[in-house]
Amino acid sequence: MADGFILNVVSVDSFIFAMLTIIVDLTLQENVESLIQINEECRFSADSTDLVFELSQDIGEEFSKA
Repeated sequence: MADGFILNVVSVDSFIFAMLTIIVDLTLQENVESLIQINEECRFSADSTDLVFELSQDIGEEFSKA
């Protein structure tokens, strides 16, 4: 804080959930497609893509409950 910044460490699923909830102009599907594109461009593992799909399903269920 003395240097003008704060570093927070959060889990991947918490980060994805937060990003999907603050970007209100895009649908869940558009957000997931964007994350998948980022995965491909950064050459993340197939497990990363699977995690995005899994979390998007969980988040979709949470949104439908609200």
